[in-house]
Amino acid sequence: MTGLLAGVVLLVAVVLALSAALILARRRLVPDLPVAVTVNDRAPFESRFGTDLLGALATHDILLPAACGGAGTCGQCRVRVRGEAIEPMPAERARLSRAERREGMHLACQIRLRGPVEVELPEALLDARGFDCTVLRARFLTSLIREIVLDAPPEVIAAVRAGAFVSLTAPPHEFGFDAIEVPERFADDWAELRGLRAATTAPVTRAYSIASTPADLARGRLVLLIRLALPPPDRPRLPPGAVSSWLFHVSEGVRIAASGPHGDFRAQDSAREMVLIGGGVGMAPLRAIIHDRLGQGAPPPISFWYGARRRDDLFYAEEFATLARQHPEFRFEVALSDPRPGDRWEGWTGFVHAALREGFLRDHPEPEACDYYLCGPPLMIAAVMGVLDEAGVPSNRIFFDDFGS
Repeated sequence: MTGLLAGVVLLVAVVLALSAALILARRRLVPDLPVAVTVNDRAPFESRFGTDLLGALATHDILLPAACGGAGTCGQCRVRVRGEAIEPMPAERARLSRAERREGMHLACQIRLRGPVEVELPEALLDARGFDCTVLRARFLTSLIREIVLDAPPEVIAAVRAGAFVSLTAPPHEFGFDAIEVPERFADDWAELRGLRAATTAPVTRAYSIASTPADLARGRLVLLIRLALPPPDRPRLPPGAVSSWLFHVSEGVRIAASGPHGDFRAQDSAREMVLIGGGVGMAPLRAIIHDRLGQGAPPPISFWYGARRRDDLFYAEEFATLARQHPEFRFEVALSDPRPGDRWEGWTGFVHAALREGFLRDHPEPEACDYYLCGPPLMIAAVMGVLDEAGVPSNRIFFDDFGS
């Protein structure tokens, strides 16, 4: 017994000694040194050696958009780094073009501070700031999409442009999906989800496009569309999205930390015909843009092509049908890829890019003279880009917001 106890004591001593050695080695290899960061030729601020640039900027109230929590998959936290070239990380090679990399573009989340750095950012990003808002209303639109209506400070509302987005931060949390109140009509869709759990030990931030109409903004309301991020079918053991799960759980009166507005996805200042193509929560910025343009009076011809799987996945359909009746220059088309017999669907059947090709591009006299706005899942974006290329539409007439992350 004495020998066993001595062995345990020895093992603990060895573990402690190794831990101390690792801590000492880390301090020697990763020194806690100050690093100067300069943004747009302003006075530099001080960060610490080894900090990622995204976090360093955030601690000094420079809140870059980031929808992936710093994983490098969303490609939104773009900065231009001056001076000596920095070898791009794999995530940057995947999200940035060769031309962008040659110009010094990087993802702030992928840059670790090893020495003084100078970066360039759009001035508008420097004006975005953090704010708190309150949930005024939350409701299910489909089984996996929830509408959240938030109040916001007047200065934030005044800065919102149709097509912009805000970042929301979920606090540490843990709960089971059985705690989420689901409308009876979606109970069957949620039967297999009840065993999921959402958890995070640290705050997590994600970006969401603003779906607010001018009338919403006049009342100080931010309308957001949240799609529940579920584990992919081939990796069912992965946890669901921390932020989207939490936003499906919040109720009226809950306070949420946010930042923004961000983004440069918006209608061009031109009289060219507008064609908007969306799917899923890609509806959000397109809804804002359509209401904004129609509200300005005498807009150019506008058509909105929306793709969904089945009738239950449609939302705001009556709203857009009403707009089409009120505005002769506005056209609303829906394509269902997999309608059920009970849907009694008489519209376009198939994917939205095919409907766009057959119902618009094929017979339009000058498809290359229109502006195209795309927002939705990556596969939809790629398919639409393909039919636009076939129709001879140049890339400078295509504007898109990729919801791939």
